Amino acid sequence: MYAFTAFLGAFLLFELELLAGQTLLPFYGGGYQVWTVCLVFFQGLLLAGYYYAHKVPSLFRKGGFPRFHAALALAAWAIMPVSFPVGQWAQSPATDLFLKLCWQLGLPFLVLSSTATLTQRLYLLRSDAPGQNPYPLYAWSNIGSLLGLAGFPLGLELIFSLEQNWLLWRALFGCYAALILVLALRRYNLPGDGGQAAADVPAQDRTLWFLLPAASGALLITATNHIALSTASISLMWTVPLAIYLFTFALFFMETRWTRHILLAVFLVIGLWAASVKAHGGGLDRWLFFAINTSLACVCLGAHWRLFLLKPRAENLSSYYLHISAGGFAGTLALSLLLPFASRYIYARMADLLIALSVLALCADLLLSYRWRIFRWKPVTIAVLAPLLLYFHNTKAVELYSVRNFYGLYRVLDVPGTRVREFLSGVTLHGEQDFAPGKENEPMRYYSRTAPSGELFGMFAPDRVGLVGLGVGSLTPYAEKGTLWVYFELDPDVVEIAQKYFSFLSQAKGEVLVASGDARKSLEKVPDGFFDLIVVDAFSGGGIPAHLLTMEAMSLYRDKTANGGVVALHISNAFFSLRKAAENAAAGAGFVTAYRRTRYDETFPSQWLVATRNRKLLERLYAAGWSRPLAKQAAVPWTDGKKNLISAIRTDQ
Repeated sequence: MYAFTAFLGAFLLFELELLAGQTLLPFYGGGYQVWTVCLVFFQGLLLAGYYYAHKVPSLFRKGGFPRFHAALALAAWAIMPVSFPVGQWAQSPATDLFLKLCWQLGLPFLVLSSTATLTQRLYLLRSDAPGQNPYPLYAWSNIGSLLGLAGFPLGLELIFSLEQNWLLWRALFGCYAALILVLALRRYNLPGDGGQAAADVPAQDRTLWFLLPAASGALLITATNHIALSTASISLMWTVPLAIYLFTFALFFMETRWTRHILLAVFLVIGLWAASVKAHGGGLDRWLFFAINTSLACVCLGAHWRLFLLKPRAENLSSYYLHISAGGFAGTLALSLLLPFASRYIYARMADLLIALSVLALCADLLLSYRWRIFRWKPVTIAVLAPLLLYFHNTKAVELYSVRNFYGLYRVLDVPGTRVREFLSGVTLHGEQDFAPGKENEPMRYYSRTAPSGELFGMFAPDRVGLVGLGVGSLTPYAEKGTLWVYFELDPDVVEIAQKYFSFLSQAKGEVLVASGDARKSLEKVPDGFFDLIVVDAFSGGGIPAHLLTMEAMSLYRDKTANGGVVALHISNAFFSLRKAAENAAAGAGFVTAYRRTRYDETFPSQWLVATRNRKLLERLYAAGWSRPLAKQAAVPWTDGKKNLISAIRTDQ
């Protein structure tokens, strides 16, 4: 029962982390930093939970702590709010998110985060079999964490809606509280009754208890952030680094030591192979994903193996776990919140540093484990590490401006040898402009005159246009005199970049307005039938704002367009194939669709989907080569409560 309680508590803990992040994602534009803030919040509460488990039991001299904890668990289950608060609690998105997490999940998460330590302490104090080895319970806790991480994106999220998942989680949390109550009613020895007093631990060991998890925690958040910026920003991608982090703990505390050496060799080979593919211009995103995760695994294997070897006697286990949690939180906090402000340049290139540190850690591990003579020679060590320098990315583009905020890492670059200026979010191009004479007001790439967007504006001349997603204002050259164009942009920094470093908005022939804030909330305030055309251009990056592609969103677009109006969705994406999801949502809202895919270069196509009830326009589009809707799909359209982004991941790269 002790192992199962530790397992269930950890399962609920990490399922809660993913469930909360997925629920809150639409409220903050689908940005990857939602996950980062959630990770920092949960790491902080995990530290609080370990401190609670370390300090509070000593206050109950007569052994009443188990019952107190059971009462706290039941109270957390009973008073947990049903839903997250509506409205903005703070000006900063990160602060607003943090406050809402505290209000909604603070007490349940605190109770769950103390489970691993408390079950081990109760296991040690059992009156029927005192003093047995409690560390396997920690392994069971990590196995529960892994299943919680894998079970949500690969199972529960696909089967149930968010509302159903929350109901299921609350029911399981009630079972957990009941288990805690059953354990609390058992008889236990008081600390010190027939047991051993806590032994002194050398200061060097305590320092390593803190520093080793700080290093792995720092690299965990680095890997998570870089993957979210460079690949698909979905819960499945977020969970891979955290699963690797937890797996190494579970592996060692199960005491299967021989496995470590095989895994080190496998991860090293795969990591170096993936890094070499990246260095020589291979598929960037897929191989970068493998390189980062295998490198993180190498670091975690080395650090957590040393941490396992430094484990104390059972009497000091709560202090041991407290130091581990404090180190992990310190590393996460430093890399996620402090370092970006200290040095944007270093932080933007942390994936390169991660790869280098992983090999350094592996070499050090081999040196300490086997004392290979070859590593005593510094020139040989340098020769081994030198090829890794190929991985470091050096761009010849001139960086004019960069900023990192809650929504991403933005850069404005001038391409050498041309007059072209680019705006990048992470690795995704969000707009560009050619400042060569005569080309300043000419749309490029996805938005060019020969792209599907150019074809649409050639057939349909709207007077009032609403555009979700600003970028650099690349569609503005299509605005004619006397027309009104309203951009809806979530991030004020994007607005500043578009106005300061690009001139599409200032050169517009028509009237152009920019409204800051969430597009759906802003559109809800617009009178019905106001726009002739709504363009949704928010799906080109890895962080898909799926709440803009649901049946409810399409119904909103329908209400805000006039009779015969059009909704145009720009669905070009390097990571997702969004046509089926867009067509299903549009059909659910009563639209008929036309789809067009054209290539502007050898890398990515320009893909647009038009949803309308304007039959004449549809026939003109079909006659021009646009595709009719695909055969009806068995899949249910995405809704605000249930979306399946995993099914939309591209596999043709």
